[in-house]
Amino acid sequence: LRTWLVGQTAVRAIDVRKSARSGRVQVVLAVEGGTLPGGTKRAKELLTKHRMIAQVAVSRADPSGIRVLGSAPTVLAGDAQLDEAIGETRLALLPGAFFQVDPRQAAALHEAVSEGVGNAKRVLDLYSGVGAYAKMLAPGRDAVIAVEE
Repeated sequence: LRTWLVGQTAVRAIDVRKSARSGRVQVVLAVEGGTLPGGTKRAKELLTKHRMIAQVAVSRADPSGIRVLGSAPTVLAGDAQLDEAIGETRLALLPGAFFQVDPRQAAALHEAVSEGVGNAKRVLDLYSGVGAYAKMLAPGRDAVIAVEE
């Protein structure tokens, strides 16, 4: 990735996520103006060179430099989403999705949340990110509502 980035002065930040489920990688490049020089062709080059990469996406870099990950991510090449799992809960992560970074911690948090919720029939998951807790808690409940910005 470092070699591929040589000369890519428009790239301001990189978010790399490796799926604990598949071992495949999602690469999101925060780029000035949201357009990667060389576009889809350049992104496909990266996929061809590194088979572990499932997806290359770009986001619009924050002009003020405050936000690292950028905004409005779009997939340039590869899979539409990254398949992930926390225990039995399967998830499809889009570029820029808010998701626990450490898969071991994610499993520990899921266990703690499940214990804390107990046998509640209705659950409200606030600031739900990708909805991982809501999806994990849904089976056997009357209602689970996930709310994200």
